[in-house]
Amino acid sequence: MEECEHFAACRYQAQRADDSPAVRVGSHAHLGLPQEVNSIRLDALTVVDESPVDTLVRVGSAVKLDDVWRAEGRQVVTRRPSAHVEDNADFNDWSLMLREVLEQPDPTPAMLREAGLDAGRCKRMAGWWFDPARMGEEVTPAMPTARKEEIIKGRMQTARIALRMARLWKLLEELLALPAGDDLGELRCLRVRKNTVELAYSKEAKIGGPLLILDGTADDEILRRFWPDIEIVRIRVRPEHYHLIQVTDRAVSMAMLADGDPSEAARAAGHRAEVARLAEGEAARFGAAGGTKVAVFTFKSAAEAIRRDHGHLPDLGVECGFPRPDGKSAGHFGAVRGLDRWRDVPTAIVAGRLRPSPGDVERQARAIFWKDVRPMEYLPAGENLPTVTEYLAMAGGGSVAVEAESHPDPLVRRVLDQICRADLEQTVHRLRLVRRTADNPARVLLLTNVVLPLAVHETVTWDGIMGRTDPLAMLLARGVFPEGWPARAKVLADFFGGADHPCDAARQWFRRREEALLLAAKMVGERWTAYLCRAVGARARETVQVDGRHADPRAAVEAFLGPLDVFVPAAGRDSEAASRGGP
Repeated sequence: MEECEHFAACRYQAQRADDSPAVRVGSHAHLGLPQEVNSIRLDALTVVDESPVDTLVRVGSAVKLDDVWRAEGRQVVTRRPSAHVEDNADFNDWSLMLREVLEQPDPTPAMLREAGLDAGRCKRMAGWWFDPARMGEEVTPAMPTARKEEIIKGRMQTARIALRMARLWKLLEELLALPAGDDLGELRCLRVRKNTVELAYSKEAKIGGPLLILDGTADDEILRRFWPDIEIVRIRVRPEHYHLIQVTDRAVSMAMLADGDPSEAARAAGHRAEVARLAEGEAARFGAAGGTKVAVFTFKSAAEAIRRDHGHLPDLGVECGFPRPDGKSAGHFGAVRGLDRWRDVPTAIVAGRLRPSPGDVERQARAIFWKDVRPMEYLPAGENLPTVTEYLAMAGGGSVAVEAESHPDPLVRRVLDQICRADLEQTVHRLRLVRRTADNPARVLLLTNVVLPLAVHETVTWDGIMGRTDPLAMLLARGVFPEGWPARAKVLADFFGGADHPCDAARQWFRRREEALLLAAKMVGERWTAYLCRAVGARARETVQVDGRHADPRAAVEAFLGPLDVFVPAAGRDSEAASRGGP
């Protein structure tokens, strides 16, 4: 057995052996463990930071119908040798009862009762299934390695099936223990698809003493599923020193930004390039200031693709996720809670929102409310979430209508809200909006139309905000403005590099916008300096203006034009450059 080098001095491990009164720290996983196997006592005051619901929910496990009952029967080892034949007969009879019910189109608890099953029989079945999970040939040190591996592999396979079957029967026991009048109209904890029984349920928290949950985005009804007598206390806080710009015309799905469907790969890459340019332009607002200027939050796969395809962003002060010590990444959707690294970052761009498929949302809702007697409504298979009109509250008063995704069932809608809106709200507040001051305001670009409990200062369309990243805007943002068209095309290679003749494409684009180009020339102030440069191997010199925020102007130009063998100030050329259509 291998031991961690830090184990002996680990304070987290030391608290397990300490019985004295103390503050102990543990993960949410401890909340679902029985006290006899829990290394942290939960019979005193328990303080939980953030909602622990996800830890208590179980979805994704499944058993085969052939494991429920087999025609050839199954022999079980019982704890009553004298009743071995009787117990095995009951085991196979009750297994057949369950399989016959599960093979019906819409099985219900009432159908289980009519078939002859009750809570007592389900409890016995769970016990019989648990025994095979614990039994089997023991592994001894003297065994050959091959035999050890064979035994372990066999026991693991047996244990997996046995524990899942035991769990299935345990769930049915809990359902059938409810008064008959409280029967659900469905077996909400499972779904039968072809030959597979999928389980969806949630565990009870094993907390014996007082409990305090701290969560700014939790749902009251979901918390009451686990703690019916919980008292909800709301502490109202209102951030003041922030500026929120929000997209209103689309939700921005994962398919829009992440690689998935090969036929949509180019389109997704184009959208990511727009987000990268938007971040680049926002970073340019802060001049030569060091550190992270812009934090981009998006889907994990989209963040990975942005880091891969736009590797220059970190040098500009843009962070799109970050590596963890264990080699994984964080800073994307679903991996920001509890992190404080962005508390002083000036700007956040939040692109998209988490939203599983309707079936996955409904499965999560069934798992949470699996014993709730209130009926649940489901969308037809393959149907997308409908939209409803919701309203963004504007900072100056009034509201703006948006068409937001929703679900017709109130319980499923609560779960959807927690996955989508609550996670998005947690992400936006990584900038610690409540703690910002007039000297340290935050700027948030929310690229989704999900309604948050925050006042919005500006509303835009996706195309409208991405219009702020056109070639002219990016020349100014990049702080390198060549006079000649070939050099401009190189600075704007992400726009024109794919054209057959990039130089001509750049010239045509700017000639259609001559007024904007002249206005840009006037925007350039004392911060810009003109230089004469010549690329290695070239014959002619090039006039290029460089924004003063670049600590190393030559390096800034070489980043786009390549190595230079001439780079000198072009004194007196500023007015000439402006007259020829550039800053």
